[in-house]
Amino acid sequence: MLLVKFDITHMKLSPDDELLFRLNLQDVLRSYLQSSMKGVLAKTEEETLVLLYQGNEGESLEQTRTVLADTVIKLTNQNAYFGISQPIHHAKEILEEYPQCLEAVKNSYFFNWKNELTTFKKIEKSLDSDEVYTMLLNINTSFIRSIVSQNEQETERLLLELEEKLGNIRNASRVKDVFNRILVELDHEFHFTRLMDTNLLDTLYEYKTLADMIHSSRELLMNISVHYKSNDVKETSYCDMAKQYLNEHYMNDMNITDVADYLDMSYSYLSKIFRAQTGTTLTDYLNSIRIDKSKEYLTDTFLTLTEISEKVGYNNVQSYQRFFKKYVAMTPGEYRKLQAPKLL
Repeated sequence: MLLVKFDITHMKLSPDDELLFRLNLQDVLRSYLQSSMKGVLAKTEEETLVLLYQGNEGESLEQTRTVLADTVIKLTNQNAYFGISQPIHHAKEILEEYPQCLEAVKNSYFFNWKNELTTFKKIEKSLDSDEVYTMLLNINTSFIRSIVSQNEQETERLLLELEEKLGNIRNASRVKDVFNRILVELDHEFHFTRLMDTNLLDTLYEYKTLADMIHSSRELLMNISVHYKSNDVKETSYCDMAKQYLNEHYMNDMNITDVADYLDMSYSYLSKIFRAQTGTTLTDYLNSIRIDKSKEYLTDTFLTLTEISEKVGYNNVQSYQRFFKKYVAMTPGEYRKLQAPKLL
């Protein structure tokens, strides 16, 4: 059994001419099979031709297969995709072999294995999805880095590398599974699915070829990059406003969540973008402001530690002393002694 799928889109035929072309190809193949008494031709719903050809016991059908394949290749201008079954000895085996043969031809088309007789064994022996995904983790991490750094050339290079590695999997279903997991990881980082009109999985399984998948991914990644850049500007603005708020209110006995309330956003989101933008937490930033201001009081005034702790926003002197030692590696009293000459 030989299954054939062909691609004539490059021929740019009108709908009528394309229909005529398909019918002509089917007539040629059917005529050969009938005249040689070798078999029959059928067609599936997916525009895939099914050629069942037969021979006597022990007879090699290589010549028949070669003629059939060469005819299709020539008439389709070398744009044919084949799936071939194992030898069939009983009629009931046709039903067993057909799904595997159909899977083989689908994979041929997906991976662009033109004019190649593909058996189910070729796709059955592909790498395990988890093993492949582990192999591709570094690429995924690099995608995130290239988007954050707005490096389009690196993103393009990674897409080519990804296409090569996915092609080595040799199984379209596993490629889509692995690719879905890659996109899920990217979505965890950039939350791009909320901008999509369609479900990500539905979109993923609509891809008929690996080339289509990579092309759509290129557009998706560029859109993520543009969106990230826009978000980056917005998030920088939020962080600047948070800094300003903390600088203006550090002296109050405030809760760090007050900043998020002021900016009308969730604390978890503000905390995440603030750390990403500044490399420090909101709490550390606030304490740094308070400690730096308290150093001025320790150096330039004779205020007690209790008075200073109140002026910089700590609700008790013990908390102030604990944080001061954490950030300065000495107590406020020790720091004041070092600065004593400045008070003279």
